[in-house]
Amino acid sequence: MLLLVLMFFFALFLTRFGVLDFLFNPNKPPTITMTTVLERIRLVSELATVRYTYSSIIRTERDLPPILAGLYRDSLVLVAVGNVTAGIDLSKLSESDVQITDGAISISLPPPEVFDCFLDESESYVASRETGLFASPAPDFDVQARRFAVRYFRDQSLEQGILNEAQAEATKVVETLFGTLYPDMSVDATVKPQSDAIQIAETCQ
Repeated sequence: MLLLVLMFFFALFLTRFGVLDFLFNPNKPPTITMTTVLERIRLVSELATVRYTYSSIIRTERDLPPILAGLYRDSLVLVAVGNVTAGIDLSKLSESDVQITDGAISISLPPPEVFDCFLDESESYVASRETGLFASPAPDFDVQARRFAVRYFRDQSLEQGILNEAQAEATKVVETLFGTLYPDMSVDATVKPQSDAIQIAETCQ
């Protein structure tokens, strides 16, 4: 009697987790649901990013008339090395963004964003600091120079097309992923139009 009970629960376990179905139908195509697609896309979110690295010399100085510059001059030269990262936040996908039809998966991705901007502090440094005879070093010059560098790198990356590159990278990653997982299905990933206000991280402001 105990053996029959154990066999019953074992058979139930095999059925519940699809083991029997796999054993008797090894060539059965996988079941694809919107939930499955979303979960797998979100796993590769970090892969769908692009990073630009910059270096520049930033000079910050007090604005004075030439006659006073020798006495009250305050200037700082910063060698700045920084990074700007952009990509598509795949966690924002919803089920309505995924369409599954016979033999095809269509995915509508959110527009690209600027995720992060930061200076590499191990590479950035103050190269020089000069003050006039009666001037005291302004305590916020260093901070101002760093903020300027971050905003400058951000603007440079936008002008050089970091969002377009992030968009292309994201669609390529998603299409490659699902083309590998489901080789018998066509995969088409597109990106929604960018709104007037580009999403830019606080670290880039």
